[in-house]
Amino acid sequence: RSKSFGIVVALSWQRASHDQQGTFDLSMADVYREIDCSICHEKDIKWSHFVCLVCPEYYLCCKCHEEKNHSKPHRPYHPMQPVLSQQDFFKYVNSVVPPEDDIRLCCPYCGIWIQTEAKLLQHCQIKHDGDGDRVRCPVCVKFCTLEQSLSFAMFIDHLKKGHCERGRFMFCNTCRKTPILENHHSCLICNDYDLCENCHKAKKHNQTHMPYHPMQPVLPKKLYAAQKTSSFNIYRCPFCGENEFSAQGLSDHCRELHVESQAIRVRCPICSVNRSPFKEYYLLKDSLLDHLKNYHGILPKGSTYGSYTIDRIIIQLPSTI
Repeated sequence: RSKSFGIVVALSWQRASHDQQGTFDLSMADVYREIDCSICHEKDIKWSHFVCLVCPEYYLCCKCHEEKNHSKPHRPYHPMQPVLSQQDFFKYVNSVVPPEDDIRLCCPYCGIWIQTEAKLLQHCQIKHDGDGDRVRCPVCVKFCTLEQSLSFAMFIDHLKKGHCERGRFMFCNTCRKTPILENHHSCLICNDYDLCENCHKAKKHNQTHMPYHPMQPVLPKKLYAAQKTSSFNIYRCPFCGENEFSAQGLSDHCRELHVESQAIRVRCPICSVNRSPFKEYYLLKDSLLDHLKNYHGILPKGSTYGSYTIDRIIIQLPSTI
């Protein structure tokens, strides 16, 4: 039985941009960034703080927010978005069907609370069309820290393509079919390489992809929701291609058999299935085991870590029993 453990996750997000296929992705940068309270200067409030959606780099710890403490140029009427707890963050990124009903977003213009990204988009288009204020995206803020301030047009475009339409611009690298609305397969070795079901069955591929590369099956989210697939063994090992792992089983398998292969850059099968805007579409810069620990909160069973260090990120983990 494992004791509970705490992980300090270092996340910094780069500004999203359109690529040639019209997708709108957010990349996770491997840069550690401390967040301190702007009032009491409490250190490292990453998992328990509020972020102003108007002021640049203005953060409040829970205590200062409850006591309504603030400093200039921030104003008390500025909308403040709470950041997800560590437990809820891992719940979101590990779910094949993200729990949108639990998001609870703050409108960056009027401050009212809205439950889903689609409703936030509709609200802003109707109530705040042409608003001249530059704001930060509450969805990105809730999961991370997006430093870029966006004009109204940029914010609407970002909200629509980066969050509300995520996954709708997936295209097949062989037949160029887009969007792929049915089942598809993502290569865990190639950089951003996906095949529709027909091309995968016909074993069609281009020259950059090798037929022996492990391919992660990805179903439409409606099927995952109907089958309650989050508890199933659906992940494929990117190193040997063995299939039908749970997230925990994948971590245990890679630690047991593929520690020496960790230098190979691969795509995370959990992120490939999730297809959230916060997943890393491209090849991991860190090892897969590091990624599973830092980004998904998954620790291999039987591990006896004391202090585990990744670059400038220090993770304190008690031993398991």
